[in-house]
Amino acid sequence: MTRSLSLFALIAGLSLAGPVMADSFADAVTAVRRGDAAEGAVRFLALSRQGDAFAMYNLSVLYARGLGVPQSTEQALYWAWRARLEAFPQAPALIARLTPSAGKAVRQSLYKRLGAEQAQGGADTAARRFVRLALIEEGLAARPDRQRIYVWSAMAVALGYLPAASLRDETLGSFTEKQAAEAEAALMQFHAEWCGGLSGTAPQICAVVAAAPQAPDAASGDKGEGQGQGA
Repeated sequence: MTRSLSLFALIAGLSLAGPVMADSFADAVTAVRRGDAAEGAVRFLALSRQGDAFAMYNLSVLYARGLGVPQSTEQALYWAWRARLEAFPQAPALIARLTPSAGKAVRQSLYKRLGAEQAQGGADTAARRFVRLALIEEGLAARPDRQRIYVWSAMAVALGYLPAASLRDETLGSFTEKQAAEAEAALMQFHAEWCGGLSGTAPQICAVVAAAPQAPDAASGDKGEGQGQGA
């Protein structure tokens, strides 16, 4: 099976895509080809729930066109975003096509839904969850919090997910000098709180930062000076 399939004419040039993979995906594509889009949607949904980004993308297309499922911009955007959060390369273009048809309420609903889905998972999956949170904040928040985007993307990089470096650096580069200092301070605080809240074996970066010497903050410095003057 080819990596990109035009199974039927779609508005705005959208097309189904698929990799060379297991029979279950091939069966879904075959069902759509023979005109049974409902069966194809059921199969794509099952695969999507297993984390298959190709299936998520294709399910989004079916929702966008109302083929085998009720036409729904919100569901189409949801599955397109799910595909993007799995780093599916064609997902951003699909999201760009669908977003103009989505109102503020739809985007806010997706922001909450997708964000809540990242709340579960341990330290072993934290890097991917952090970069997903950053992407959700950047793309769906009514007023994106750039400091959050920086903190989450920087945490993802620190935990080993290097593709997040471009988002981290782009966000940091958009700050003023003061904002950059505040963002880095927020990152250190978030890191300490995250490491402190972990149960079981913590990642190595928790041990490294915990062992580093800490500079006194302004408040503690003022307190010490005042105590010295009063002695």
